Amino acid sequence: MKNILLALCSGLLLSISWPAIGDLTLVIFVSFVPLLILVHKLKKSKASDKKAFSLFYLAFLVWNSLTTWWI
Repeated sequence: MKNILLALCSGLLLSISWPAIGDLTLVIFVSFVPLLILVHKLKKSKASDKKAFSLFYLAFLVWNSLTTWWI
């Protein structure tokens, strides 16, 4: 559950840093911290690549859907 929250947090922070939503561009550097924590946790637990891919997919799906909702 914590891994999913890290992925969602990263997706939300990435979307906040997008210029169309707000002018908080420097948040993009902070938004990768939850993904780096997620990589560290997954390597430590020796999780499968499929699980890692699905969590990263979730993070970038949230980012993409929140930044391109207006299209």
